[in-house]
Amino acid sequence: MNAPIDTLGLVPRKDTLTGLVSSWYRDGKITRCDDSVAPIMVEKLRYTYAQVYEIKYRNLKAANGEVLGFDTSPDPADDSYRYEVLDYAGYADWIGDDGTVMGEGSMQLTPHLGFMHEIGHKFSFTVFDLERAAKDGRQLPSVRQRVAKRAHDEKHNWTWLFGDPDKQLHGLFTHPNIQIVQAPVASSAVHSDNRDRLIENKTVDEILADVASMVDLVPETTNEELMVRKIMMPRVDVSVLKHRRVGAGDGTLTIWQLIQSMYPDVEFMVLPECDATKRINPKTGVNDSSVAGRCWIAVPDAPVDECGFVLTRPFTQRAPQEQDLKISTITHSKIGGFKCVVPLGVVRLDFIAIDDDTAAP
Repeated sequence: MNAPIDTLGLVPRKDTLTGLVSSWYRDGKITRCDDSVAPIMVEKLRYTYAQVYEIKYRNLKAANGEVLGFDTSPDPADDSYRYEVLDYAGYADWIGDDGTVMGEGSMQLTPHLGFMHEIGHKFSFTVFDLERAAKDGRQLPSVRQRVAKRAHDEKHNWTWLFGDPDKQLHGLFTHPNIQIVQAPVASSAVHSDNRDRLIENKTVDEILADVASMVDLVPETTNEELMVRKIMMPRVDVSVLKHRRVGAGDGTLTIWQLIQSMYPDVEFMVLPECDATKRINPKTGVNDSSVAGRCWIAVPDAPVDECGFVLTRPFTQRAPQEQDLKISTITHSKIGGFKCVVPLGVVRLDFIAIDDDTAAP
């Protein structure tokens, strides 16, 4: 998504746009433009696109592939993809007279069909916008392109993390194959609610135990097939880890420095949506993620075809269409949902949210 714009085909070819604008002039749809001006207008349009669509919004980590890589294995023409879902309920076993469990195990995998959907955002420039930009020697206003780019990325980001139940899309936080674990309560619990699960109310040893459970649970439940690759957490928890010291005095390590040295193969990173206050659906404007409170997410080193988000093509832009003297642009991608073929490969450690009613001890 950060490659030069021409290599991704984000805008039509230069000669395509030049021919489009020139044909408008010849057909009498443009009175203040000729063939010599058309290439200049086209370059202004292309330059503005390039300035906008190569932007990478740092807070949209999932949309930019920083959480896990995109799986581009499905063909763009596919309407669905297949993977397996773990059946936790399973079925009961027979027990022999000697107390030995007979028969099969209590968990099984069932085939699952994931569906593909296109998403996009449309904006337009009129030919008069192009004329004014050419006359004044300036670039086209980039507000519309920025809005399209941001809306597109936010849609990707939200779907990547929380899915879309109406379209049968699973997200990283909500996939049925991931492990969901409740953080333990601090040994010195003094509140009537669950605030003592938060790391700011725990000792250093208890915080380290929470980190260890995230790192160890994946290999334990996958028979050492998978190891943790990244642990994502809210910024407020990262701040606690970076400021809380392991021992007394300024010369001791912080918890953040200690866990970095203990787990050099694990990347610890901030994911805003791990905090309930950052889980705002861009469409509804509220937190309707069905995930409560703060949490941490651990993802494995599994390849994207076993544990990843299905995206059949990168962020692209359809060619402008001639319509009422407008150049209309539709940003679009074809996306599926998060898939976890290897069960128990992702762990979500749930804490709680603190609101105004429970903030005071």
